[in-house]
Amino acid sequence: MITGQPVEVLRSRYDILMWQAVTLRNHSWHQRDLSGKLCVIRAGVPAADDGVTCEDWGGATSRLFATGPSASLSIGTDICRQAAWLVSHEPDYLLTYPSNLGALMRSFREHGSIPLRLKGIQTIGEVLPSCVRMECEELFGIQPVDLYSSQEVGNIALQCPESGLCHVQSESLLVEVVDDSGRPCAPGETGRIIVTTLHGFAMPLLR
Repeated sequence: MITGQPVEVLRSRYDILMWQAVTLRNHSWHQRDLSGKLCVIRAGVPAADDGVTCEDWGGATSRLFATGPSASLSIGTDICRQAAWLVSHEPDYLLTYPSNLGALMRSFREHGSIPLRLKGIQTIGEVLPSCVRMECEELFGIQPVDLYSSQEVGNIALQCPESGLCHVQSESLLVEVVDDSGRPCAPGETGRIIVTTLHGFAMPLLR
């Protein structure tokens, strides 16, 4: 389903640096063991049966810390192959979409094998349903950690390791929750998110 017209957004190096800094904050908050192995299943990964492997976690993390290896697989890979790929890699950490995580867990239950070393799961890109959280805790004994972000503006909010609520990354952007008339929502009200970048000097995005 097409929800909008694709647009091209320019990012400055400083803007990307802030994105990477919030990524490091996310790792720190959730006390991830960076020496572990990271597996990623998402869009933008070249299609290959065995995925793409790397000696480190890449990006901001490996520039400052010695990390374990990582492996990435295209989201377009058949779900049974994804599940078998994860079991063969035995990752410490997994990053994928909530809907894909749900499909993976169904495949694990159907075939009777799961990756046994998982310490943490990071979900991105979609709403994380409570039923997926519960099933993840039942199957793996861990709660997935959600991340609210977009390609256009970067990391918007991180899940708190203590309360489970989301903290807006206010050093990077201004986030407003407004109703259908564009007025600010009161505490407890549901509305839509509008975002203003604070470091998008190459292409400012206002509300």
